[in-house]
Amino acid sequence: MASLQTITSKNCHIVIVPYPGRGHINPMFTLCNQLVSSPSGTNLNISFTIVLTEEWVTLINPNDKPANACFATIPNVLPSEHIRGADNEGFLHAVYTKMEEHVERILDALEAPPNVIIADTFLPWVVGVGTRRNIPVASFWPLLACLFPALHHYDLFVSNNHYPLDSLMGERGDERVDYIPGIGSTRLADLPLALHSYKKRMLDLMLDAISYMPKAQFIILRTLEELERPAIDAMKTILPSTSIYPIGPAIILPKPENNQTSDHHCLDDQPDYIKWLNSQPEKSVLYVSLGSHLSPSMAQLEELALGLCDSRVPFLFVGREETSFLKDVCGDHKDGFIVPWCDQMKVLYHKSIGGFLNHAGLNSVLESAFAGVPMLTFPLSTDQPMYSKLAVEDWKIGMRLRDKIEKDILIKREKVKELVIKFMDFESEEVKEMNKNSKEFKQVVWAAIAKDSTAEHYVGEFLSEISTKNATN
Repeated sequence: MASLQTITSKNCHIVIVPYPGRGHINPMFTLCNQLVSSPSGTNLNISFTIVLTEEWVTLINPNDKPANACFATIPNVLPSEHIRGADNEGFLHAVYTKMEEHVERILDALEAPPNVIIADTFLPWVVGVGTRRNIPVASFWPLLACLFPALHHYDLFVSNNHYPLDSLMGERGDERVDYIPGIGSTRLADLPLALHSYKKRMLDLMLDAISYMPKAQFIILRTLEELERPAIDAMKTILPSTSIYPIGPAIILPKPENNQTSDHHCLDDQPDYIKWLNSQPEKSVLYVSLGSHLSPSMAQLEELALGLCDSRVPFLFVGREETSFLKDVCGDHKDGFIVPWCDQMKVLYHKSIGGFLNHAGLNSVLESAFAGVPMLTFPLSTDQPMYSKLAVEDWKIGMRLRDKIEKDILIKREKVKELVIKFMDFESEEVKEMNKNSKEFKQVVWAAIAKDSTAEHYVGEFLSEISTKNATN
């Protein structure tokens, strides 16, 4: 690895092209701040041009804009963010076919070529855009590393008669496969939903994106060797000619000195949900949030809410657009507090939080792991079953509420009640072990991003490489 002290002071301009979705844009913003604030970044005058649609510029909180960044906009050539969840495959297709010419115009208007373009892997055409202009491209893999071998080795599922998966989900969902390099023994039910027949269009697009990765000069992973060493090693074997940098989780974290739990009593002007949490006993509250993009059906939401109410476990539920519906379902239930939004990091680090019921979305899984809060997983789509498997089986810091995704199958309120009570029973040996593992895992992941960590060295190596590219362009 390159020494962190080898980069001399010079200008470094990076063009950022994120996939237009909050779960992709936010990690890219975090990556920008990570590059600027790293020991190597302080020796470079780093600036960013971030390409967004006109709609997305209006959706960004000005306080979230990365340091040293300017936005360059392209027209709203994609379905609106407010409706894209109704047709994810159609949105992905539009991203593949309608953005390229507008991004090219932005690049051609720059006064000088950037050192590098960092683009989401699922914008594969950016690789060709960079190649035609002799600009290096770094492919930012927005998922955990384990998803790459699972998708890359699609042919192995076919040859082993494990495709399509949805035809096997009934009695064979618990059947395990162990022939995919880098991911170990895995239930069929935990493999990506792209391997289901009704997701064939998405699978084809994802495989196409993966086929462009060997043509990129660099690959940036939002993971850590300490989390996924076998999967990262598998990627390096599959992509031997491409430099791979696992730089960390790309999530917003508190400063290391502030990563302990708190009751926030010292804060002025607290939101109501923090005041409510302050009134609850330590580790008594189940925090519930099922992501910002996809939602369960209304029937499933009702079952979840009623099961939570019946459990008598105190809960804080982020209902988003369904907040009024959930309040109607729960009535005057005194053990629950329902809000449309909250500051998730403040909640996860609050002393009253004893667990996190989530959709096993990547950001939520990583944020929960760094907070040392055990997870009760309810995966909804795509990559989430694999993240649920990682949390429950590999890292041993969670339990499953939904153990497989099957169309038109509801998790009934009785099962929700039973599993919530089990998950929050801190006297049981199983829960004691899970909480112990969560605390230990928190220490591991924080050490993995500390000063002089492997992740920090990967950041330094990447910056050293792109500053060298500038000298040779």
